[in-house]
Amino acid sequence: MSAISGDLKALQVRAALSPFKQEAADFTVDAGLTISEIFDTIQPDPMLREAAHVYVGEWYVPRENWHRVRPNPGAMISVRTRTHAPRPASP
Repeated sequence: MSAISGDLKALQVRAALSPFKQEAADFTVDAGLTISEIFDTIQPDPMLREAAHVYVGEWYVPRENWHRVRPNPGAMISVRTRTHAPRPASP
C-alpha cells in the first residue's frame, strides 16, 4: 500500500489507474480532499484521468461533481479506468 498520508483521518483509495493493465494500487490520502484533488495526487496523466470512473462506497460520482465531492473520513474510494466507444444518440 502506498501511503500518501500518515493522518488518522484518512481515505482509502483502490485505483486501477490504467485501462491497459489489470493491477490496482492502494493509496491512503488525507480526508477533506475533493475527488479532483485526490486525482491530482494519484493520477497525473490527464488522458487516463478522462477514462476514470469513481465510486465512494457503492455510489458512483459523475466527473462533473469531482470538484464538489469530499468523501467522509474512513470512506473507501474505488477508481476504475475503462476505455469505451461513445454511445450512440437515442432516437
